[in-house]
Amino acid sequence: MEKWAELWKEIDPRIDVNEFYSLPSLAQYYFKINDCFEGCVQFCGSLGAFFQNFVSGGRVMTRNNVKQYVEKCVQDFDAVSLYPSAMHLFEGFLKGMPKRITTTNYTELKRYDGLFLKVRVTKVGKARPFPVLSHLDKTKGTKNWTNDLVDKICFLDKTGLEDAVAFQDVKFEVLDGYYFDQGFNKQIKEQIEVIFNKRLEAKAAGNDGLQQAYKLLMNSSYGKLIEKTPDTDIQIGRAHVWTPVTPISRMPSSAWKKK
Repeated sequence: MEKWAELWKEIDPRIDVNEFYSLPSLAQYYFKINDCFEGCVQFCGSLGAFFQNFVSGGRVMTRNNVKQYVEKCVQDFDAVSLYPSAMHLFEGFLKGMPKRITTTNYTELKRYDGLFLKVRVTKVGKARPFPVLSHLDKTKGTKNWTNDLVDKICFLDKTGLEDAVAFQDVKFEVLDGYYFDQGFNKQIKEQIEVIFNKRLEAKAAGNDGLQQAYKLLMNSSYGKLIEKTPDTDIQIGRAHVWTPVTPISRMPSSAWKKK
């Protein structure tokens, strides 16, 4: 444990691993103290629940969602630092409070920095073997990636809408949503690059423990940001000492007396 703590102190002397229960918590703290969330807002309650609709996990599917029988060699391609690479490539974290849309005109809405819309699909112009959109099947509790989306409700952010229009010629009706217009905090892009390069230096120096710590830091960098709003709250404090109460019982006349 001491060696583990020393590794993280080498990454950032402000980190004490004994204060964290998980790697995502540690990673979030690292990015917070390095100003990656400056100007950004944390959501909870009904607003947090609405934005949770835009979180989509990894997709595993075959072409047209059917079994494939392959009798030849299959190559497995794995991207290097996939999630950290995405965080380095995107614009950054949206700043400021979200604002409720006041128009359903997509031409006007798409000029905002960030856009999160609830839409009803009215047309899918191009069917694809790997559709870019999905909808939630509430009966099964699963997300279905399909071309059969007409009259389905979808929750799409700005990039998702752009992909839907560009790759599948999707037409839609805007029902509700929020937008951001305060720009981006781009510090995450710089920090990811710093960590990535530091890991390369550690690997070149033969310091396997340190390079693994940098790898874990990058791969845990998004975990806390997509947490669901909890239904309960756990508070830890001193035990409360209750004052004894004299028991009472009901008399036949409905009056009360002490036992």
